[in-house]
Amino acid sequence: MTEVNSAKEAMDNLEEGAAVYKSAGALMIQIKDVDSLKADLAERSEELEVKSKSYAKHEESLKKTVEDLRNELTVALGQGPAGGIP
Repeated sequence: MTEVNSAKEAMDNLEEGAAVYKSAGALMIQIKDVDSLKADLAERSEELEVKSKSYAKHEESLKKTVEDLRNELTVALGQGPAGGIP
């Protein structure tokens, strides 16, 4: 996401008529339609933001599941609730 934001920032600071290139695998291709590239970067930024939020929610869900399983295992082994003394 940092790369996309850096690219957007660099695009905003370009002089009119400056050459702009886009990476396509091992090639660098000159872009004529700068506005289209800006739109692509904005779209990519939004996609990455949505993915980031989704991953954060999933991480929290996994943490809760691990904690619940840890507590169940601790109780099953007869040691009382995790983190406390029975």
